Amino acid sequence: MFYIGCAGLAVFAAVWPAFLKTAPMLVTGCRFLAVTGLYCPACGGTRALNALLHGHVIASLKLNPAVVYGAAIFVWFMLSQTAERLSRHKLKIGMRYRNLYVYVGLAVLMGQWLVKNIIKIAAAM
Repeated sequence: MFYIGCAGLAVFAAVWPAFLKTAPMLVTGCRFLAVTGLYCPACGGTRALNALLHGHVIASLKLNPAVVYGAAIFVWFMLSQTAERLSRHKLKIGMRYRNLYVYVGLAVLMGQWLVKNIIKIAAAM
């Protein structure tokens, strides 16, 4: 997983600037929002990631807190695995996979989805 993370980080660093330039042309609107009138669980994810990359953590949390959670888990995983590898496994601090990380991420994602839609429905009344 560590090497996949390193490769993914390299690809992300190469692709993200180009994606931001072409994103306005690629956006066709959220199908979930168009059909149901409600936000989808991923609404705000791209804007949240962009805000986080520009150092605006609070703005990112407001847009989609699951992005900040995922970034925090990824950063801790990469740092702890790097430290363990550099110490030749003498420091046993490398983060290991736990289902709990996935469940917490899903809870954050669904929680923000519910809150956003409750606010949207309340504002429409």
